[in-house]
Amino acid sequence: MNLKAVYEDEDYVHLVMELFSLATAKKNRSSSGNVQFAWFVSIKHGVERIISHRFSHFDCSSGDPHKKYGSGVYLLPKKCPFRSVPWANLKDDQNGVKHVLFCQVVLGNTQEIRCGSRQFCPTSVEFDSGVDNLLSPKKYIVWSTSMNIQILPQYVVSFKVPDSSVVPALVAVRPTSPWMSFTSLIHELSKHLTPLQMALIKKQHIDFK
Repeated sequence: MNLKAVYEDEDYVHLVMELFSLATAKKNRSSSGNVQFAWFVSIKHGVERIISHRFSHFDCSSGDPHKKYGSGVYLLPKKCPFRSVPWANLKDDQNGVKHVLFCQVVLGNTQEIRCGSRQFCPTSVEFDSGVDNLLSPKKYIVWSTSMNIQILPQYVVSFKVPDSSVVPALVAVRPTSPWMSFTSLIHELSKHLTPLQMALIKKQHIDFK
């Protein structure tokens, strides 16, 4: 991926910061606050409209095949930005550049939304937003009733993905060593690595398995 530009609209940020701050304060009083960073993906025209009008003109309907967890604004946690690449701007601009928004989001108290749900608002006053998985969310869902005060777009990130036709194909290489379970591998590595190194390996295994 080739990063082309990072753009911040200072006037826009100042305009919505007051509302966002009020939402944050309200959530902190009534719930966990839970302010996170996240990615919002859209076509170029969609990003431009959000910069101009916030999410006022955003269509939250569940007709989009990607929206399997109800009707709302879908955002991706900041730790998995590359998940946005297949979605973002399938019709690139004339230079083949894609665009995403880096946002702050007031999630408050989240509830898990089942796949296939047609939910469009919290099921009770106890909840503020939705996630696809409470323990390890890969999608944040902010409902239309509060999208303009719970989401603060901060940067437009523009990038270009190399054309797959010019990227050399990877040649599959068969392993030459015998298969070993992860438990056995950990046991062998523990003979040569420090406890701290082992703890880091185990943590990364849990994070990425």
